[in-house]
This record gives sequence, structure tokens and C-alpha cells, in this order.
Amino acid sequence: MKKFLLLTAALLSFNSYITNAIAADDYAQTKSLSERFFSTGEDRLVDASIIVGSFSKHLTDDFEPTSGYNETHQSLGIDIEKNAKNGFIPGVTLFSFKDSFDNSSFVALGTLAYKKTFHPTFSIKGGLAAGLVDTSYYSGAVASPFVEACYYFVCPQLSYFPKLSGRADSFLALQLKFKVLGGPYK
Repeated sequence: MKKFLLLTAALLSFNSYITNAIAADDYAQTKSLSERFFSTGEDRLVDASIIVGSFSKHLTDDFEPTSGYNETHQSLGIDIEKNAKNGFIPGVTLFSFKDSFDNSSFVALGTLAYKKTFHPTFSIKGGLAAGLVDTSYYSGAVASPFVEACYYFVCPQLSYFPKLSGRADSFLALQLKFKVLGGPYK
């Protein structure tokens, strides 16, 4: 039930963003929502990526189990963000994964990043993700800075998660994202 509530809150938040973006955009009057959502050009409303891999490297070991940490997380999720070449970009990330103790977990994050496109096929983005996480060792709020580099449709993203007092060690996480809606700018 908790995962359902997290997913519902994240989707309602993103729906509000989309509704406000359309209402404030004169261009929305000339094309339908489906034309803007699935456009292949720069007028596309959002970019979407599938998250299919996640790896971590723990930086401290205060809470490490005797069997060691699981650092290959078998994640699967989706990342949806405003389509833009440059500037600040809001987004939503939802994914499930095997946590550091090899148990099923879920994350719902809102993101705000600054993106710079250097070439139609290459961009870099850095920002902050904040939201809710549900793992075997921690359930609650989390915030993490991240950096991402995209080349064509492949976007590795590196995040830092600080040590949670009495709960979890700090770690770096690498996620592999593949754009399914969006990609290189013409």
C-alpha cells in the first residue's frame, strides 16, 4: 500500500506540472497534447527514460552485513522530465530495485536539474533529487545530488547518498538510463 501511495503522489505531482505547463504555453493551442507528448522534435513536452541497471559503491561500512553489501541492484524504473536543451528541468523518477541487503525496495523522487547541451548528441545535467524511499533498512525522506551525461540515448547517472545516522552507510550509486522518448536534438 505504501508503494502505491508513493507512486500516486509522484504521478499527481507530475500531472500538475504538465497541466500548468500546457496552460501557460501559447504553443499548446496549436497542437494537441498527444502531438506534443510524442513529438520527435524540440516541441516535445517531456523526455522519458527507462532505468534498467543500478550499481553502488559503499563509502563507509558501519552497517555492512557479514555477507557484505549487495552492490548490483537489479533496478527497473522510469524517469520523466521536461524536454529542454538547456536550463532548469523538473522531473519525476520512480523505480524498484534490490537494496544493499538484497531485498526488494522502491523509490519515488522529484528532481530539479540544470542541463547544458553541448552538441545535438551530447548533454550534461546536474541537480538534486528528493523524495521517498522504502528499503529493508530505511523508509522515509531522502535527498541526493546527482550528475548525468547523455550521449545519444544512453545516460549514465551518478548520485551520492549521505550516511543516515543509525540507519545506513553513505554510498555512490550509478544508474543506467536509456531514453525511450527524446534523445538527440536535430
